[in-house]
Amino acid sequence: MRADLELIRAGRSVKSRRAAQQCWLWMKKTALIASVAGVLAIVWVTILQHSRPKPLDPLTTGKNVGGYPPTTMRGTTNREAWNHYKLGYFAKHRSNPEGTVSAEDEFNEAIRLDPKFALAYGELFSVRFGDTWLLTHAKAPDEFRRLAAKMVELGDGLAETHVVLGFIKFWEWNWADAEREYRQALQLNPDCMRARVCLGFLLSHIGRTRESLEVLEVARKVDPTHPQIVKMMGHAYFVDRDFTNALAYYREASRIEPSFADGYLRAFYACLGLKDYPAAINELETCGVKMGEV
Repeated sequence: MRADLELIRAGRSVKSRRAAQQCWLWMKKTALIASVAGVLAIVWVTILQHSRPKPLDPLTTGKNVGGYPPTTMRGTTNREAWNHYKLGYFAKHRSNPEGTVSAEDEFNEAIRLDPKFALAYGELFSVRFGDTWLLTHAKAPDEFRRLAAKMVELGDGLAETHVVLGFIKFWEWNWADAEREYRQALQLNPDCMRARVCLGFLLSHIGRTRESLEVLEVARKVDPTHPQIVKMMGHAYFVDRDFTNALAYYREASRIEPSFADGYLRAFYACLGLKDYPAAINELETCGVKMGEV
C-alpha cells in the first residue's frame, strides 16, 4: 500500500506498475517452462538413443543371430566372403546338377577371403565330414580335428562350434558329452537349427523319442522348408517302430524337397518295416534316380 501511495504522490500510475509486474512474472514463467521443456527434450532424446536397437556387430553381438536360411550377416565383416558362404549354404542343402555351384568350393572361397570366418569352417566341416553313413570322418581324422580346433580358436562362443564338438562326441558314442555340447549350442542360440537337428537325432538314438520330437518341432518352426528336420522326425517314429508315421514324415521330407534323396531311402526302410515290398522297391529306385545312380 505504501508503495502505491508513493507512486500516486509522484504522479505515476499504480495500474501501469502492476501491469509491468505481471508482464515480468509472465516472462519468468515462460522462461521457466521453456527451460523445463528443453531439459525434458534432452532426456527424451537420450532415452530414445539408448532404447533404439543398435546395428548388430556381426563379430560380437550378432554372431549368434540370423535366420535359417541365413539372412543376417554374421561371423564376418567381409561382404564377399558372406556371399560365398550363402551360396555354399544353399548348394549344400539343395541338390545341384553336376557342374553348378559346389558347396565345398564356396565355403573354401569364403575362408580364403576371410581366414577368421568361423561359420565357413563349420559348414566346410559339415560338407566334408557330416555323412556318418559313409563314415567320412574316418577317412581324414587329422583334417576334421584341425577344422574343429580352428572353430574353437576362432569362435568358442559360437553355437555352431559346439554343434561340431557335439558331432565328434557323437561319433565317439559319448552320448552325455554330445548332448551337453548340443545344449550349450542352443543356450548360445536357441534358433540354431543344426543344433536342434543333431540333438533330436541323438535323443532318438538313445530312446528318448518324445524329447526328440519336441526338439525337432521347434527346429521345424525355425526352418519349415528344410527336409532334413522332417526326416529326423521320421527317425523318432522309426525307433518306436511306428513305421506308418515314420513313412509319412519321410515322404513329407521328399515332398518339401523332391531332390532330397535321403527321404526316399528312409521311406524304403519304413516300407520294409510295414512289409510293403512293392512300395519299398519304388522308393529305393527313386532314391537311385535322385542320386544319379540309375
